[in-house]
Amino acid sequence: MTDDGWHRAAAAAARRLRSERGLDDRCVVTASFRGPVVCFGDLHLPVGPGTDVAAPEDLHAVLDEAVAWERAAGPGRWLPRDQETVDRLWTEATASVPLYRLAGQLLAADLERTTRQSLTWTVTVTASSEPQYLPAAVPRPPLPTIGVELAFGPDGGGGYSVPVLEPLTLTEAVSELLYVGEDDIIEELWGRWPLCASHVAELVLDEQEGTPVWACPVDQRIWSPVGRLGPGHIQRD
Repeated sequence: MTDDGWHRAAAAAARRLRSERGLDDRCVVTASFRGPVVCFGDLHLPVGPGTDVAAPEDLHAVLDEAVAWERAAGPGRWLPRDQETVDRLWTEATASVPLYRLAGQLLAADLERTTRQSLTWTVTVTASSEPQYLPAAVPRPPLPTIGVELAFGPDGGGGYSVPVLEPLTLTEAVSELLYVGEDDIIEELWGRWPLCASHVAELVLDEQEGTPVWACPVDQRIWSPVGRLGPGHIQRD
């Protein structure tokens, strides 16, 4: 693709942003050692093969999304498609809560059965508190943040909320909870968990026919589905 193609695409994108959002930022194409970059105000988008904007016809859609969510001075006019994105993200985040709660119940069961430690997972969806760096003519509505609170003890007190990613499967939800809770579990147990009964190695999360399982990293043996780990499956540090 010639530079002329990107210049034409940038000019066309600028016209649409002016018409639809009322924005007059300059849209120019500059060069970098990695390839062309389209600049619109404070936004800089690498374009060309290997980027999110592989072809000039993709430029407006990607740039419009960046303007809606990343332009420091705001998106200009708030459009119906922007609100549709907000509604979709809240729906998807809320739908992930049951998956995280099930993952937390399975991990808590394994921990209590093998260590007699009580673990409480609390999953919530709250409004993101990311700041607006510059006053926006049209403030963006808050996006959802999925938070997980991990707390030990019968009362479940003393925990703190950690943002987590949106899982697509139960195994991904278990993996995310293990990631955010690893340091707390190690500190509470004074060691790693769970350890393979046959090797001095920490069991790893795997998936078998869609089910999250505990596996040995040494011989790849599947010890147990997550949620059914027993004392005979592990050793202590």
